[in-house]
Amino acid sequence: MISKNEIKSILATLDAKEWLWLEKFLSSPYHNSDERLVVLHHLLRAAPGFELEGAEVYPTFFPGQAYVARKWGDLLRKYLQVLHAFLVQQELRESPTTQAKLAIDGRKRRKLYALLQAQIDAYEAAIATENQAPWDTANAYRVRWQQQYEFPGLLPQKEDFQRATEYNRLLFCLLELRYCIEQQSVIKDDYEKNRAEIEPVLALAQSLSTTWPLLQLNLRVYEAFCAEKLSSELIDACEQCYYALFPTLYPYDRTFFFTKLMMLHNRHSVNQGREGLERFFGLLKFAFDRDLYLDAEKMTETTFINICMVGIAVKEFAWVEQFREKYLPWVSVEDATNISLLSAAQLAFGRGDYGAVYRLTSQASRMPLEQRLQMYGLQIKALTELYLTEESTAFSLRDFLRNADRFLRYNSKVPARSRESVLNLIKIIHKLVVMRERGERPAKIRQYLEKMQQAAKTIAAGEWLREKIAQI
Repeated sequence: MISKNEIKSILATLDAKEWLWLEKFLSSPYHNSDERLVVLHHLLRAAPGFELEGAEVYPTFFPGQAYVARKWGDLLRKYLQVLHAFLVQQELRESPTTQAKLAIDGRKRRKLYALLQAQIDAYEAAIATENQAPWDTANAYRVRWQQQYEFPGLLPQKEDFQRATEYNRLLFCLLELRYCIEQQSVIKDDYEKNRAEIEPVLALAQSLSTTWPLLQLNLRVYEAFCAEKLSSELIDACEQCYYALFPTLYPYDRTFFFTKLMMLHNRHSVNQGREGLERFFGLLKFAFDRDLYLDAEKMTETTFINICMVGIAVKEFAWVEQFREKYLPWVSVEDATNISLLSAAQLAFGRGDYGAVYRLTSQASRMPLEQRLQMYGLQIKALTELYLTEESTAFSLRDFLRNADRFLRYNSKVPARSRESVLNLIKIIHKLVVMRERGERPAKIRQYLEKMQQAAKTIAAGEWLREKIAQI
């Protein structure tokens, strides 16, 4: 089963050119001496989802023999071994740096000392061309310096030693700062204790930062996570440094700092209103317009919905539509239908199409509890908006409020805080309907509902509710 799933996962990543290369790879006696694997390869490629029933195709490989699961499994494992070898070959094909490093190792093992210097030069050139991480460059200088211990007659220059030392100091700072950023971003450690332990690293990083701008970015992000009160200025400083360095950043650094900046925005934007959301959206647009994301072709439903909500909040509806179309396939298949409905309903609400919101949310079924609560909040807001313009929809609003209230009160799996916040919203909307039906003056309704909202410890859709009450 493991071999079968691995094969499917690998084959699903191949593009048209790689399929051609893989066929040549399998046909080469140097890489594969079992002709059955070529036949198996063609069958797998033609099969839907790269899925074959072993018992059905078994006679193709073992004519006249009864099906034996173990022998079929052995054949799949042999094919998987060739696939693994092909992936290694592809990495070599795509990375001159890897080729150059292996060439150095090969010359060292064969004691071809006279040929080593030229290969080290090629290694450094490949690193510069590919914009590799600092630790790769440091390794190049380390190889140069080690020559004096390993290879007679090839003494390194003093300059190589100094550069190797400088890179090692850089790596030390980067690793320490990365660890501290991770700690501070996940758990807010004791700042004073952490600062005391890392102070020597910070001082060294500061002294090197004029030469290595990457250290400046690490330092700013670390300081932002450690700040007692996170400010817009701190985030702006991190972002400007990130944007300036982005073209020269190693791919891992691009995604690492993107995720950390997202976390800073999540912490800060909650209380910053539209201005904070617009800054957050600017980061998201910058990253996704460049196809930058930490897990290629994977995205949790929560991340997908949150990104849509940020775009909708700043009324970037066209961008959200493009985002949904491009990235919905990244959400797991079992969640995709409901996530599509929920994000479409949020987009419709942002555009003021409240009837569409109710139609879309009514189609959802078997939703996880968190998504269902989001749907309830969206439906309550949409029905309330309709009611404020068409009083004839009062019955539908009352009926939905009653059903939602019953679900929240009697479902023990609903978190207490979520239950309280949505129930408070239901209570205020219900009171709005009752007071309007009594013919109460708008000023009196507004005053009463404002007091109710102020008295509530927590309330769902609080900002939206304040706007609705103010408009009464």
